[in-house]
Amino acid sequence: MIQTTTCRLFCIFWLLILASCATRIIPADFVADDETRPARQAFVVTVFTDDTETGRQMMAAIEDRGYSNPGNQILDTPNNEFNIKWGAAPNEMVDELCALVEESLGHELVRYEMFAPDDHDIFLNLPVCLLGGASRPESCKPREKIDPRFDRQGIPQACGLEDVEVRWGAIAPGVEVILGRHRAEIGDRNWVPEMDHFVGQRTRVRELFGSDAAGCPVVMVEIDDGEWFWRVRDMRLAAQVSTPGPPDEPIPTDCGMTDSTVEYGPIALYTEVILGRHTKWNGDDNWNDQMEPYVGKRTRVVDLSGTDEAGCAVVQVDIDSHQWYWRVRDMRLPEVSADTGYFPQECDLMSDEAVYGAARIGAKVRLGRHRKWDGDANWVPEMEHHVGKIGRVTQHLGTDASGCPVIRVDTDNGEWAWRVRDLSPP
Repeated sequence: MIQTTTCRLFCIFWLLILASCATRIIPADFVADDETRPARQAFVVTVFTDDTETGRQMMAAIEDRGYSNPGNQILDTPNNEFNIKWGAAPNEMVDELCALVEESLGHELVRYEMFAPDDHDIFLNLPVCLLGGASRPESCKPREKIDPRFDRQGIPQACGLEDVEVRWGAIAPGVEVILGRHRAEIGDRNWVPEMDHFVGQRTRVRELFGSDAAGCPVVMVEIDDGEWFWRVRDMRLAAQVSTPGPPDEPIPTDCGMTDSTVEYGPIALYTEVILGRHTKWNGDDNWNDQMEPYVGKRTRVVDLSGTDEAGCAVVQVDIDSHQWYWRVRDMRLPEVSADTGYFPQECDLMSDEAVYGAARIGAKVRLGRHRKWDGDANWVPEMEHHVGKIGRVTQHLGTDASGCPVIRVDTDNGEWAWRVRDLSPP
C-alpha cells in the first residue's frame, strides 16, 4: 500500500514537471482561425529578441494564430524598446499581435507604422533580457552598465551613466553641432514638443551638464538660450556634415574615399532612402546577415558616418535604431512621379513617427493651404501669400500640435511650418 501511494505521488510529480516544460506563453483566448489563416500567412513576421527561448515561444504563439509564413524568422539583434513596425498589415492584425505579445510578456509595444503601404513585413522588437520578460532570465548574458563606444565623429553613445562616469569625446563648449531628435533609452526620450523646432539646426555647445534621468550625457546650447537639455548621442558635429547636392544628382557609387573626402550626393541628414544589399568593392561587401530584413525598406538617414574600411560612404538610419552602417552606393531614393507624388495624409503622429514621402530634403513642392485636422488648421493669414508657389524643402520638422508632419521651404525663407499632407507636386 505504501509502495503504491509512493508510486502514484512519484507519477503525479513527473506529470506536473512535463506539463510545466510543455507550457508555452500563449494566452488561452488566442487560437488559430482557419477562415482568416490565409490572410495572416501573407505577412512575414520577424522577431528580434535577446533571448532565444523567448523568441521560439513567441514565434510558436504567433504561428499558432495563423501567421505561419515560411519567411518568418527570429534574430538576436533587438534595440532597447519593445515595439512593433509594419506597413500593409491592417489595424486588426496589429492589435491582435500587440495583445498577444503584451499579455505574454507584460510589456506594452510602441507602434510604428513606418513601412511602405504594400510592405507585408511585421517586425516585433522584444528586448526581454534588457528590459525584463525573458522566459529563462538565467540564460540572458550579463550586460555592462557602461558602454564606452563612440561614433565615428567621436561623440559618446553610452547611457546608463552617473555624472562622474560621463566621457564627452569630441563635444566641448563652443563646438558647433547639429541638433537631433532624441532616441528612446529604455523607454525614456527626455523630449518635449517645443524642442522639435530646433531639430536639424546648427548651434554651439554652451555648457556640459552631466547626465539625465536615463544616464545619457546632456548639454545646453546657444540656439534655445540654454532652455533644454540636449542628448549628446543624438547630435552631429557641424564641421563634418556635408551639404546635400541637388535631388536629381546621382548617388555616388565609387569607394576608395576617406572621411575627409567622402561624398554623399543628394543624401543628407533625415533624407528618406530605400536600403539595398551591399555589393562588393574589391571583394569587401561590409555585410552582416542580420541586415537582410531591412533590405528594400524605406527609412530616414540619421547620421552621415564617413567611410568604411573599403572607403565607401556609409550612413546610419532610424529603422534599425542606428545599429548598422549602410553603404550609400547601394541605396536609392524613393521613386516619386512629378505628377503623382506621394504626400502622406496621416496626422496624430509623434514627431519621430513623421513620414514625408515626396517631400524629401531638396525636393521641389507646391505649397497648399492647410486643411483642418480635428478642427486645427495650423494656419495664419500671412501664409496665404505663398499658397500655390513652388519651394524647395530645406528641413523636416517632425509634427505639429495635431501630429501632422511639417517641413520648412526656401520660398518663405523658412518662416512657416508647412503641412506635408497639403503639398502637391511642382
